[in-house]
Amino acid sequence: PTTMNTDTTGDGIGEKIESNSGDVTVTIDNNNICHVAFSHMFIDEDSGATNVSFHPDDNTGLYYWHEGMSAPVIIVAAEDFNGNGMIDIPTMGFGNYNLGFIGQPSIGIDATNAIFMTYSAIDERADTTTHHMAMRHVFVIGSFNGGNTWTNPFTLNPSPWGDFQEGVWPSMATAVDNSIHIVYQRDLVPGYSLSGVASDIVYVSLQIPMAIKENILSDFSISNYPNPAKDFTTISLSIAKTSNVRIEITNVLGEIKNVINKTALVKGNYNIPLNVSHLESGIYFYTVSDGERSVSRKMIVE
Repeated sequence: PTTMNTDTTGDGIGEKIESNSGDVTVTIDNNNICHVAFSHMFIDEDSGATNVSFHPDDNTGLYYWHEGMSAPVIIVAAEDFNGNGMIDIPTMGFGNYNLGFIGQPSIGIDATNAIFMTYSAIDERADTTTHHMAMRHVFVIGSFNGGNTWTNPFTLNPSPWGDFQEGVWPSMATAVDNSIHIVYQRDLVPGYSLSGVASDIVYVSLQIPMAIKENILSDFSISNYPNPAKDFTTISLSIAKTSNVRIEITNVLGEIKNVINKTALVKGNYNIPLNVSHLESGIYFYTVSDGERSVSRKMIVE
């Protein structure tokens, strides 16, 4: 901190640098693919200053990335619940926890590789009259198509009793069974201070209907054999309705190496041969999409 500065123009004012909030989380799914999430943050360091300054008034959102994606994408931000085009913050601000408006993600995966994520975010619906500060609540989202699209957020601190609660530091069990398992910290005061305030560590079991999981599994599933592959491999595909299917092969840098298009495939199971003899040895990903969803799997070429 005594030597770092971000003053690239020499005017004595540190320029903002895009970074993350130090809340990076990584979970590995059943196909050994890494799933990563983190929140956005701007930092700066004025010339001669001794501490890094961060900018908590940031609602850029949560980034998500998995192996096979060329770059992370923003999947969710703090919500404008009253629809006035901004996140309403009271005069005393909010407990920032060295975060912006949203952060502290944690990821879990179920047996079908459905992805679930919990995080904390400012909830402008919460009561602010006591402390004149915004409260954070804990939310959960899910993706049933490999991270391509995500559900709407579900809060673990609903109104009316959640209006007076601060929910932070959510941690989800990486293995999701019939339920999502989460622990988080809950108290009545925004921010770090717990002086004279009772604080609870709360366990939540949020049930996932089996019918949804079974539908997702049978609706669209893929695999390949052999894996590792040398010259050829076969992609096995199961679809539940007539679809135009695209298979895209990418390397670890996200560069497209091959594309296969299959039109008007009717409901059923298919085995699609794939020639990999022209690919160098290494790790690749094949992504199968039908226009509504996409699923990625890792493939090793020897």
